[in-house]
Amino acid sequence: MRRRSSLHLHVFFGRAKGETQSDFASQIQQATGLTNEEVLEVINIAQEKGRVILELSTDLERLISIGAKLSSCGLHITIRSGRDTFREEVAGLLLKWVLELCSNPTRQFMQTITQIVCDELLSTWGKDSIYVDRILGNPPDGSKGFLQIDLMLLHSSCVSTEVKTHIRQLYSIVFADFPQRKRIIISRFATLYRKLTGKSLGPLAKDTFAMFNKLEEEFDFVTSVLGPLHPYSLVMK
Repeated sequence: MRRRSSLHLHVFFGRAKGETQSDFASQIQQATGLTNEEVLEVINIAQEKGRVILELSTDLERLISIGAKLSSCGLHITIRSGRDTFREEVAGLLLKWVLELCSNPTRQFMQTITQIVCDELLSTWGKDSIYVDRILGNPPDGSKGFLQIDLMLLHSSCVSTEVKTHIRQLYSIVFADFPQRKRIIISRFATLYRKLTGKSLGPLAKDTFAMFNKLEEEFDFVTSVLGPLHPYSLVMK
């Protein structure tokens, strides 16, 4: 039995080549064969929820063909199996639970829990995580050399709006009283930028972050810059 995969469209309208939403609508229609009404519905859902499933199919070649066309136009596309979609839903529930643990002032040991989460985010995806990778079906060494906060920042661009909001809130809560936060996030931003582009960022990151006084601004800047650079145009697992 062939597994069904889904083609996801993520919202980055207007960020590539200066094209408008109408331009993107036309490109989606040409690539998928959807009607005008269907394309408008797709765009509305994508803007509301952060992404939308364009097509479900067992024909992988067709999904790759559509994805390649839309990706070349500057749209952010992923192809995922049902397993990956389910995985993200479970991760979203766990994230919501961790956020609640860290943000509820009536809970005992809340500060201790927040510190544990902070320590974990600043740790590497270690050797013991190979068992988690095996369970989740991740490629070997796929996360080697990354801190867990790196993965959180990179993947936040490819999740639903609700999950991204939870990640943003968790970042703000966990690092609210962390004195070295800016230095670390500047360092991680520069490292990830170099990994994704092969270019050094230089003093730009430091100068940019010097203007930020809120954690939300830091998070939004990092995810908005790194998100489109992350090689997600065609993700096959």
